[in-house]
Order: sequence, then C-alpha cells, then structure tokens
Amino acid sequence: MKTIIHSTILLLFSCSTLVAQSSIGFKNPGDDSLLKNYTLPTWGYNSLMIQTNNSISNSEQEQNGRSTKNSSSSFLVHPEYIIYKESETSIEHHNITINTLYEYSNTKQTAGFYNSEETNSRLAYNAIINSTYNRYVTYQSFILVDGNLQYDYYRNIKKEDNVKQTSINKNKYANFKIGLGIGHVRNISPVIRALRFNERYLKIVSTEKLSAQQISLLAKEITKISGYRQIYDRYEKYFWDNLGNIIGNNPTLSAFDWFYLRDALNENIGERFEGWDVSGGINLQNLWQKYRSMGFFGKYRYYKNLTLEQQIGFTLNTDYFEYIDDNLSNSQPYNGNVQIACEYLRLMTDKLLWRTSLSSNSRIGKITKSFFDGHQWYKQHSYFLSSTVSYFVENKATLSFRISYSSSNNYNAAFDNSLDLFNCSFSLSYYFNRNLF
Repeated sequence: MKTIIHSTILLLFSCSTLVAQSSIGFKNPGDDSLLKNYTLPTWGYNSLMIQTNNSISNSEQEQNGRSTKNSSSSFLVHPEYIIYKESETSIEHHNITINTLYEYSNTKQTAGFYNSEETNSRLAYNAIINSTYNRYVTYQSFILVDGNLQYDYYRNIKKEDNVKQTSINKNKYANFKIGLGIGHVRNISPVIRALRFNERYLKIVSTEKLSAQQISLLAKEITKISGYRQIYDRYEKYFWDNLGNIIGNNPTLSAFDWFYLRDALNENIGERFEGWDVSGGINLQNLWQKYRSMGFFGKYRYYKNLTLEQQIGFTLNTDYFEYIDDNLSNSQPYNGNVQIACEYLRLMTDKLLWRTSLSSNSRIGKITKSFFDGHQWYKQHSYFLSSTVSYFVENKATLSFRISYSSSNNYNAAFDNSLDLFNCSFSLSYYFNRNLF
C-alpha cells in the first residue's frame, strides 16, 4: 500500500511554461500597484431567445412502372435563457435550454396491384438546467455550488401496412456539487490588458497619459467584453463607444492609430491570476442513473505575479468517489485521482513564441473480483511532454518546430499495457514575393 501511494505522489507532477507575445513591453514591469488595488466591477448580462428550424419536402419518382412518393417535415423549437452575474464577491451563472424536435416522413409505393405505405413520426424532447454559484462570505472564505439537471424524452412511431410499432425512451440525470473554501484568487487579466493598452497609447500619444482611474475604468470595461459578445451582434461598435468615453475621442488619431490600440486586446498575455485558495466538498454524480456515485473533491491554487511580465502558479486537484449502485459498488468499491501542475509564464517579444509543457496524471482504485479472490488494485499513469517554438518575420516567413513525447501505462495483477509515442515536426513558410495591386 505504501509503495502504491509513494509511486502515485512521485508520478503526479506536471509543469508548464508559457511564453506569450508582447509588442512593446511594460515600461515599469515592477510597478504592481494597480494589480493590488484593482477590483472586479459588479456587472452581468441576461438573454432570452427562441430559435426555430423548420423544413418540408416532397418528391415523386417513376421507374419501371413503380411509383414512389416521399414527403417529410421537421420542426425544431429551441428556447434558451442565460443569466450571468459577476462581482468581486460572487460569480453566478444559470442556463436553461429546451429543445423540442418533431419529424414526420411518409413513403407510398405503387406498382400495378401492389400498394404499400410506411410512416414514421419521431418526437424528441430535451431540457437542460446548468447552474453555478460561488460567493465570498468574507474576503477569505467562500461557498461554491454547482448543479446540472437534464431530462430526455424520445418517442418513435412506425406504421407499415397497418402494423404499428411504438418505442419510448426516457432518461433523467442530475449532478450536484457543494463545497467550502478559504483564500481568495483574483482575476487580474483585465488590468494587465488595460496596462498594455496604456503602453500602446503612450506610444502614439506621447503628450498624454492615462490616469490610474482611467486605467481602472478601462480594465472594468475589458472585464465585460464577454458580455458584449453575448448581447450584441456587432459588439465592437458598443465596446469602443464606451472606451471612447473613458479615454476621450482624440481627433488627431489616425485610422492606423485606432487599429494599433484595438490590437492590444488581441495580445497573448496568458491567463493572469493573483492569490491563493483551498476548497473542498461533496460531489454527487449521475443521480437517477445506474452509474450513480458519491465522493469528495479538493482543490488548491496559488498564483503570484513576480512582475507585470512574469507569473508563477501551482494547482492541486484531487477527487475520490464510490459507486452507490449495489452492482457496481461490489465490483469497483472506490476510485481516486490526483493532479498536480506548476506553471511559469513570461512575456517576451512578438516575433518569438515558445511553449513547453510537461503534465502527468495518475489514478488508483480497487476492484472486487469475487468473494474468494478479494480486492485487486489497479493503476493508471499517463505523461505528456511537448515543446513548440515559433518564429516569424511579418509578411516574409514563418518557422515552427515541435517535438512531443507521450507515455501511458495501465496495469494490475493480471494485466499490463504500456504505450510510448514520440513525434517531431517542422514547418516553414517563406514568401519570395507578395504584392497588393
């Protein structure tokens, strides 16, 4: 038992390094005052929509004295409601989706005295409710609730030459997770991107400088960009109109200047967080189904921005569950999984992009073969290492080199299987001549 635990801990190590793109770089990368003072705005969005897709078709064919007539129709109704709320103290997301599909087809064949007719009608109904609620009770303590409900109904009626067959299938699912946690991890990606926007703004408007309040307001607007995409078909029109109210509508900026500012939102800065937290709770899966399970989960996260250009991170995820169903609980009493990952992120130049990652995952469990044979341990381990280097000269050449290695092992007392895979690839694009005329 100790050997299994020690092997699992040693193998559960993963590390990833990301080098993202930056066009100018931060003028003062060590100044993190805005990161510490930034708070997420209280905002949200909701959407209620209905979508339909309907079709009717008919065909008639004559071949060698045989007449075939086909008619079909389908009707789909898809209403959906989404509500999302976010603030420094809570995140709330609810989604309700209903799909109703009705399909009908009829085929008639006539050949002399022979006549046949076949009809098929199908009704499919699907309702899904997803809900997530995370709230900080205090700055350093929070609760989290996550639930999913789904109901499926399917009915098919087939009638052929007055012989009728009806089949009906119903399924319902429920997943539920509830937990508590301490600590506070803050999403600071918006303020990092706002600072990058300010760097570009200083590059083209050297006589002006955005104030700390303007940068904070800009970060809050960037935070809401996902809401703009959800609500507006042409979201950039509204987003940039609001940004103009923050930074001012400078009439001296050229079309290229505005494009240059807009491109700040497309820079690859990675996902930026700050802080730590620990959470855990109860996890119920596949309720109302044969493969019901109950277990526990735990999670630890730590992120620290050394400078505006560098971030380190560490995450630990664990889960343990047992099957509630009697048949499965006898054959496979419990299952556990642990994942560990560490990360280092650094911003460099826009011409060189380097990504390297090493990840591993291990799972151990116990299976009951029979009353006389007792329990049998099983282990699963997998590893993946990859490194990619990309270099480009704008409008001239692009070079990419990638190397990867993966290994997986599945074994128990009676079974041992392993697979190793190595891959290396190289690509080059070079343009001898490119002209626009």
